[in-house]
Amino acid sequence: MAFNVEQILEHFPKQRPILPPAQQAIYEDEYLSNRTGKDIISSLSNKLESWMHKAVRDNVVGGRLLEIGAGTLNQIPYLHNKIIDYYDIVEPQKYLYQHSPFKDRIRHFHTDIDECNDSYDAIFSIAALEHIVNLPHVLAKMGVLLSANGVCVNAIPSEGGLLWGMGWRLSTGLAYRLRTGLSYKTLMRYEHVNDHDEIVALHKYFFDRIKLVYFPIPSKHLSFYCCIVASHPKREVCRQYLAQRR
Repeated sequence: MAFNVEQILEHFPKQRPILPPAQQAIYEDEYLSNRTGKDIISSLSNKLESWMHKAVRDNVVGGRLLEIGAGTLNQIPYLHNKIIDYYDIVEPQKYLYQHSPFKDRIRHFHTDIDECNDSYDAIFSIAALEHIVNLPHVLAKMGVLLSANGVCVNAIPSEGGLLWGMGWRLSTGLAYRLRTGLSYKTLMRYEHVNDHDEIVALHKYFFDRIKLVYFPIPSKHLSFYCCIVASHPKREVCRQYLAQRR
């Protein structure tokens, strides 16, 4: 299916829907619990998500690294054999990493990608881009920050796909409902403001070379996750977009 990228761009920046007060009250605790695998369902979910961490690890190049949406810093153990010159992160939610044992591995902690001005060999993210309301801005900035032979590696859930939709409804969604009595669908609408098709289309707009890797089957509807490997940014397109937004 062909997508009109100009129409997609018009939707940004997006407005996140308002989360009901009952879900706001437990949001941080639930999010951190899910990220650290404190119950059986989230633990199993994290094991499945390990594919994304490995896919990113296998495609990262160079030693100058920037991670977008680093969360609890759970990508760092997957890079233990890699020679790293410096590792910077963008993560606005400090409570996610404040107790991480990997904090000393990070050179700079940023709350916004616009704070970054260095050149990076690899810019990557794991299950982050679906959450970002100003996604075109972030991708354009990635293109500007990327070194000449660098690569952007972004692993995302196959949001909008059949298998992904069935998966969360029968696992984390069901567990959340039983645990809290609240709707996980409402939480997902709040969290996942971008779907697979939008994210892929925007990568193609800002980068010349794109490779898509899926798990377990190479199809949006038959996969849980997709890893987007992007290189050769269209720097003039990136710069023009950023200039217009200023």
